[in-house]
Amino acid sequence: MKNWMLFLLVACAFLQARTQTTPAPDILWGPLFKEVQTSHVFPDNKTFVDCTPKYEASVILKKYAKEKQVRGFDLKEFVLNNFKVPVTPDVKVKEGLTITEHLEDLWNVLTRKADRNEKNSSLLPLPGAYIVPGGRFR
Repeated sequence: MKNWMLFLLVACAFLQARTQTTPAPDILWGPLFKEVQTSHVFPDNKTFVDCTPKYEASVILKKYAKEKQVRGFDLKEFVLNNFKVPVTPDVKVKEGLTITEHLEDLWNVLTRKADRNEKNSSLLPLPGAYIVPGGRFR
């Protein structure tokens, strides 16, 4: 039964991805994406992909083209001013709990509400609440 449910979840995500109109981040952000990823603005290459733009892509790209020409341009500051960086929950492990108690304790931290389809986001929105495994998964 679990394999069937996993298949359905993957199939739904695939269909959603095929109907999503937002281009992949490397296509959408072009040279900005490449510079952020190769300059190690974030400790990993997943963080920028998960960032949500504060403005329309065309506005951010126009600002980037102009501002990067200015002496002293700070790429990280530019990204932080133009994108909302996802927050990874700080999960504290309590000593002495059974695995069941530990999972019940984390349930609210790992539960996500239904997603909104945010413009210019790489998020594949899910229509209902869901659980994430934690760590890198947001």
